Amino acid sequence: IVIGDTYKNQSAQLIPDRLGIAIIDQLGLYLRTDLIWFKKGYQPESVTNRWTLSKENIFFFTKHPSKYHFNGDKIRIHYETTGVDKKPPRHHNSQTENLSPSLRHPIGKMPPDVIHSTRFAKSVDVDELGHTAPFPSRLIEPFISATCEPGFVVCDPFGGSMTTGEVALQNGGTYIGYEIN
Repeated sequence: IVIGDTYKNQSAQLIPDRLGIAIIDQLGLYLRTDLIWFKKGYQPESVTNRWTLSKENIFFFTKHPSKYHFNGDKIRIHYETTGVDKKPPRHHNSQTENLSPSLRHPIGKMPPDVIHSTRFAKSVDVDELGHTAPFPSRLIEPFISATCEPGFVVCDPFGGSMTTGEVALQNGGTYIGYEIN
């Protein structure tokens, strides 16, 4: 789920947080990761008493805490340097494990939880598209690649410009999307 926030009476409504908590509490889903999409080229706002909004939350939910498909090898990022790390990864327990240098995964490292991407993959005519907040397919591609198995179905309750559906279909899946407009 990709969702931004809104303001009411000069106060952020924390819509992403409220939605995330409601999904956990009411639907019983597990929030595996709360990613941040930092939108390069974000839309300027005419505000003078707070920071301009430039990010949206991306929630990765699963039905079960450990029984779900996730192929991290499909989204790994190549290392910027070569060789061996001087320290073991921070998730290692230094009291019970050998502190020798850690070897890197041959394919690359897992991406961080902050995604830097432009708002649009290409020049978009919002009037022609019929939606005011489209996002680039390259933003969605890693999520579909890493979490979907052959014959998958993606359900998007906030379909918008249907970018998620486009990516799902391009990757051999089926798409169910909803949009109130």
